[in-house]
Amino acid sequence: PVMTGVKEVFPEAEHRECMFHLVSNFKKKFHGKVFDDHLWAAAYSWNPYLFVKNWVAMDIAKPTATAYLRKWHTRLWSRS
Repeated sequence: PVMTGVKEVFPEAEHRECMFHLVSNFKKKFHGKVFDDHLWAAAYSWNPYLFVKNWVAMDIAKPTATAYLRKWHTRLWSRS
């Protein structure tokens, strides 16, 4: 696969989660307020404090959503 070659050529490069694919998968299971108010807020957080604040809000609103993200989307996907 391409990513194997990229890792060999650029071993120090950071590999982040693609928000397009994360959102496509997330919307199959979760939608509405948890998606609109919490996932995007966490993704666009500019610093760790705001990310944690939005993550906790999502965890309170929909614990299954944060459990899903922890299990299936483990690479960095937020700005912070």
